[in-house]
Order: sequence, then structure tokens, then C-alpha cells
Amino acid sequence: MAVADKELTQPSIAVYYRRKTPMVPPTGKELKKGILESLFNSMVAQRISDLMQTSVTPFLNVGIGNAPLVNGYSTYSISIVPKNGQELEAVTKAYEINENIRRNGFNQDELDRGSKQSNRWFSNQLPTKRQARQ
Repeated sequence: MAVADKELTQPSIAVYYRRKTPMVPPTGKELKKGILESLFNSMVAQRISDLMQTSVTPFLNVGIGNAPLVNGYSTYSISIVPKNGQELEAVTKAYEINENIRRNGFNQDELDRGSKQSNRWFSNQLPTKRQARQ
């Protein structure tokens, strides 16, 4: 479905793949899956950020990743904000990035950076000794 809004000054394109997810109480397995999805999302975002800093791209922004939708469903989405007049090139490049990740995964450097970032985030969630005493 395509929607046009005259108030928007920049085009944006999004494709959502809806997935049925089991409605089960959180378990260790579900927690692990959530952590892995978060790691995946952060590594994809870092790859896109690196690409945008090191080369000329046909888009202003791209987002690829997993997110919850409503109870029993989640989405895998590709969101693109193309540069003016480069819509087709932006969609093509976003799908190339997605396909490269699907086929080849991530390299060791990306995994190391993603793991460090996740560890930092989890460490910041733990209360400090001072907070724990209060």
C-alpha cells in the first residue's frame, strides 16, 4: 500500500514483514532470542552508519531490523529515506545490504563491536553499589 502526505517534505519507503510469534511466558530461551535480536539490530545499524560515513549513498537513512508489533506478532522491516530523485537506487541499495547480511552474516569485527556495545548496555542497567544500598 502506498500513502501520500502533502505535508511530508521527504519521501520515505518502508517494507514490513509480519511474523507470528508465540505468546508464551518469558523464559530463558525467549530472553536469549530478544538479546540476539537486539545484537542483530545494533550490528545492522552500525554497518549502515559505517557505510554512510565511508561512501556516497542514495539514501539519507536506512533502518533494517526486528521489532515487536502487537501481542503474537513481530516485524522485520526495511525503512528507507531516499535522497530526492534516487528512490529506486535507495531501495536497491537497502535490499543489497539486507541480502548481504542474509547470505554472509557479520564479520568478526562487527561481532566484537556489537558484543562490547551490548555488554556496556547491560552493565549500565545493573545498579551500582551505591544505588543498591539505598
